[in-house]
Amino acid sequence: MDVQYDRKKLSEDEYLEWLNTYLSLLKDFTMLLETSSTPSPYSDAATMASFLRAAEHTFNYFINHRLTYKMNIYSEEMERLIPAVEDSHQITYDGLKIERDKVANRIAGIIESDPKTRKRFEEFCDNLKEPRALGCCL
Repeated sequence: MDVQYDRKKLSEDEYLEWLNTYLSLLKDFTMLLETSSTPSPYSDAATMASFLRAAEHTFNYFINHRLTYKMNIYSEEMERLIPAVEDSHQITYDGLKIERDKVANRIAGIIESDPKTRKRFEEFCDNLKEPRALGCCL
């Protein structure tokens, strides 16, 4: 059975809200790792820290490419792209970057604090080098 998902184009404000929600999730999962020895019965902390690091890098990508989204994906008239200009959300995006940096440092600290976690992170990175590796194998 093929399931079709509607693709929603987010406005600039909706995109900003989506980024803010993403950041909240990163913070929640990072706090869970920092405060609990076992984040869930289905995964170990080392694997979770590895995925959080990848999620944090992905979040950074989405922040850095907000104008790409605005001008190329959301824009209805792609042939009439206007040059990027400073927008009214610049301070908010800068705030997201600052908070991302804080979360990145916390995740890096978790990875560096435990040899098992560091080893699992290195294995995780090695698996990412394989272009056809499935997420379940990571």
